[in-house]
Amino acid sequence: MLSAAAGCMYIKRPPDIEFPALGRPTDVAVSASNRRLTIAWREIHDATSYKIAVRPKNELVPKWHEYTAPSSPYTIKNMWAMSGMEYEVRVAAVNARGHSEWSA
Repeated sequence: MLSAAAGCMYIKRPPDIEFPALGRPTDVAVSASNRRLTIAWREIHDATSYKIAVRPKNELVPKWHEYTAPSSPYTIKNMWAMSGMEYEVRVAAVNARGHSEWSA
């Protein structure tokens, strides 16, 4: 709604609409072999995509590598993944309103 007073125009903002928060993905599972890392998780109903962050566990200078996935499972190819190596992986659900908290 617009209103004018003494040459000034004001826009009245509608009340904030609160949308339910996206749930965080659960049941994250990871497997590595042949320079591929495959990540699977339980999908979230309102998610349109997912953010994935991966880093080797116990790395001297930890750096998260981020990826965008349309759905579960998602395979990252041509990387440092090797059988027997441990990784830290986290997944967040994404939609037009933002993203969820990271998975545990």
